[in-house]
Order: sequence, then structure tokens, then C-alpha cells
Amino acid sequence: VNNIVDITNFVQHETGQPLHAFDIAEIAGNKVIVDTLPADTQFITLDEQERKLAAQDLMICNGHVDSSNLSEAGMCIAGVFGGIKSSVSAKTTDVFLESAYFNPVWLRKTAKRHGLNTDASFRFERGVDPNMNLYAMKRAALLMCEIAGGKISSSVTDIYPEEILRCKVNLSLQRMTNLIGHEIPKERVLNIFGALDIEVTADKGDQLELLIPTYRTDVTREADVIEEVLRIFGFNAIPLPKKLNISINHSDNTDEEKLRNRISDLLVAQGFTEMMSNSLSHQDYHELIDDPETSEDKTIKILNPLSSELGIMRQAMVFQGLEAISRNINHRTSDLRLFEFGRIYTKAESGYDEGQRLAIFITGRKDSESWNNSSDKVGYAQIRAGIESVLAKMGMMTACKLEDGIKSWLASSRAYAIGSSQLGYFGRVGEDLAKKFDIDQPVYYAEIDWKAVLGKSKMSKTKFKALSKYPAVRRDLSLLLDDNISFKQVDDIARKAGKKLLRKTGLFDVYEGKNLPEGKKSYAVSFVFQDDQATLKDKQVDGVMNQIIKNLQNELSAELR
Repeated sequence: VNNIVDITNFVQHETGQPLHAFDIAEIAGNKVIVDTLPADTQFITLDEQERKLAAQDLMICNGHVDSSNLSEAGMCIAGVFGGIKSSVSAKTTDVFLESAYFNPVWLRKTAKRHGLNTDASFRFERGVDPNMNLYAMKRAALLMCEIAGGKISSSVTDIYPEEILRCKVNLSLQRMTNLIGHEIPKERVLNIFGALDIEVTADKGDQLELLIPTYRTDVTREADVIEEVLRIFGFNAIPLPKKLNISINHSDNTDEEKLRNRISDLLVAQGFTEMMSNSLSHQDYHELIDDPETSEDKTIKILNPLSSELGIMRQAMVFQGLEAISRNINHRTSDLRLFEFGRIYTKAESGYDEGQRLAIFITGRKDSESWNNSSDKVGYAQIRAGIESVLAKMGMMTACKLEDGIKSWLASSRAYAIGSSQLGYFGRVGEDLAKKFDIDQPVYYAEIDWKAVLGKSKMSKTKFKALSKYPAVRRDLSLLLDDNISFKQVDDIARKAGKKLLRKTGLFDVYEGKNLPEGKKSYAVSFVFQDDQATLKDKQVDGVMNQIIKNLQNELSAELR
């Protein structure tokens, strides 16, 4: 900007003390007053943006603060950002130099309130050395004389209402040895204190009384001093013990960490990669989907967010997964199989709820790109296989029932449940939601309520069933059905009719379109029969098949093709 501003920036980087130069011609009444202004007072900062001040914003003001013209009173948001009107410009001939110490908590709240992250606020928020103010100001003034042809025209005015004293800490050498696990010689400790400007005011053998320099703002306790000693001595200089003592505890409770690791190993073996995302989420994500679990009234907002991208506690796992997929696709990695264990957070009538979830994402090709691999894309079958493999590994797949989907933002969504307890759901992410993350390829998603699964886990019991000695018999049907009928309805009817012999049903072809009546579709369904006690005869299979056909015709108005 100019050499005056360059000098204040240079001294700030040299000493860590922020400075601010004002154009004296713009200081009304030749007064500089540190005070707050009424809420909603307008103030134009150096970036030419008009900001509304809060009643808690500390301001550097001019003489207008004593008048009714408060909109002209502010010159600088103290320690954060200067004002445009009083800033140094090419027309400036006289400057007022300010070097100050401000309360870190007060400054941090002001900076966050206005979304300002400046070099000055960064240093003030973390605490500057109150004894550096005078040196930094004199250093800048002398540089202005040397470089800008200036002349010092006043004495230093130092207003220090409450002196900040050096922190006193009592250190026990034995306590330090116990915490570190290794004895550092006292002479070495004293040498480290000398290098760190920590003054030993009293040496009582094992007890040392210390005075901490004011620029070490984070050293206030005995543990902080010990950490400083260890930092200089070297963490890697602490020898490892030759003997390690541990106590072994037995618990009959389910080892959640062990189960989680087993499921992670299972998914990794299937080609998945574990991801970890932030529990903080974008404050507008809940508006992207129509879901009661992510509604506005259930949102937990952060009181002092770092940014709008980290403004709330996440209510669903899907958003960060789509962010990761979008980022990978942009880096030319479009074949992805991802999973994540994480927590979601929502408001409840009694306070707050914290849930545990396992999220699974699949997108791209089925197989890695190769001359002898197909280029088929992943689909509904792959995401269903992923969630079923987890439930099977947890020993509960046989007790699960498949229900129609309940998530409107997932296409063809289905859910697994045991009784009234829903364990998880899966489906294809809607195109509208995918486009919000700049994803133009199908993404399939599954989410498992990990807490509910742990509550019903039977993994500790291994079940074995011998393979049947007798052959299976397969029959196929081609059915003409209304287009609103699902395969689950066909499967349920078939299993009721052939529950003793029917082992498996499968849908191997679906056709809709040309040469079919309007509102109709064609299903090609396979039925596998088997008896564990004897070889099936055609008469037995035909009897069951005839009953299945009859029930399909009566209940679904199905027609054989």
C-alpha cells in the first residue's frame, strides 16, 4: 500500500506485535478513545465493506464518540481491522502510531462475529507479549524516520491500567520425573530454563519457584513447564522401558471395537476403502433432502463456527460421502467403494441424540479397468450385497425382513428390519442430490444403524448347516404384471405357497416397453426347490408351482407369458 503500512507490517512480523497507523488529519477532535459503540452502528472497514457493530466490539474511536455523531466515531475495530476513513494514504503527512495489548477472548469473539481473520487478530487471539508494545512502537517510529523521512513529534503515551505480571509456577522435580517416566538431571533442567528465559527465583532442592516470561502465554501451570522441558530435552530422548506392566480384565460384554474391526476387514476384503470425515457439516445441507431426521428443528448449530461449511453437527452420513466422491472424481478417480463409521447428532425433546452409523458408498465400474474385464457399472445388486454381507457377518441376516424404502431422496430404496427395529436401508442417490455435489454418475448408498445392529448382534454364536445331499430343482416363470407391482410381492406370495420346499427365488429379467400393454411389465422369475430328506419328484414340484401360479393370478392378477 505504502511505506508506512509496510513498516507496521514488517515490525509485526519481526516482533509479533501488531501495530496500526492512523492519519492524524482524520482524527476528529485530536482525541483517541478506546471504547465500545452502540449496537448496529455502521462502520466501513479497509475492504470498503459496511459492517454493523455489536455492543461488545471494542473500537478505537475519535472525538465524535463524545457527540451524537456516532457513525463517524469509529476509526478501527480494535485489534482486528482498520477503518477506511482514517487509514494512511498518499495524502497523509502526519500519522498517529498505536501499539496495544487486547484481551484475547474479547478479540476472538469480535473477529468471529464479523468473519474477519486478519494477521493482527490471529496474533491477538493467541496472546501477544504485553511487554513488547513499547519496543515495537519505537522500532516502527525509528524506521519511519529512517525510510519515510519522518520526524518524531511527541513523547510516548503509555496507558497501562492494570499491569500484567509474569506468571509464577512452583515445580516439583519428582513430579516431573513421575509424569515423564524418566529422570532428567537437575543441571540439565536449569540449563533449559535459562534457554527459555524462565527465571528460577528460589531453589529449594526438589522444589523450584519459577517466573515465566510474559511472551509465553500458554505456560501457566506445572504441567506446562514440564512439557516445555520435555520439548527441549527431546521426546525421542526418553528411553523405552524394558518391562511393561498391564492388567488383564475380562468382560462378558460385546467388544464393540472388535466387532467394528471385523466389519472393516470384511469390507476392505471386498475392495472398499475406509474414509473419515468431519463431524461438523455445512449449515445448509439439511435443506438438500426431504427427511424428518435432517429437518431444521433437529439441527444442532455451533455457537461459534469456524465457517458456514462447519456450522452444524452432521445429521446424516451421506453428505460428507458425496463430498469425498465429488473430490475423487475431480481428481480422475471415478471407481469408488467407500465406507465410514461415524456419529450423527440431532436435537430431541429431552436434549440431544447421538447415533452411530455405518455408511457405504459404491459408484463407477464393477471391475478395475483391464482388457479382459467388463466395463459394466455397479448397480443395485452391489450395494445390496454390501449391506447384506455386513448383516450376515453380524449373524442376523436370517432374521431380517426386507421392507419397502422410506427415503424419498433415494431411488428404489429398501430397508432391513428385525421386528419393529430398522437396521439399515439402501438405494441409489437421487440425481438431483448428486448434481448438487457435481456428480454426474450413479451413486449407490447404504446406511446401517450401528447401535441397533450391536444390540441384536449374534456374532458370538457360530451356526452350521450341512449341505443337502439331494439335488435342487429349478423352474422359471415369465409373468405379465402391472408396472406398480414389486418383486417383493411376488417373492412373498411364492414363499407362502412353497415354504417347505422353496429355497430361493430370483428375478433374472425385467422388460418394459414395446409389444406390452400399457401399464404392464414382464418379470422372468426363477424358483429353486430342494428337500433335505429325499430327492424331489416332478409331481411334488408341479403341485407347489401350480399353487404359486394360482396365488399370483388371484392376488396380483398376473398372467403367464
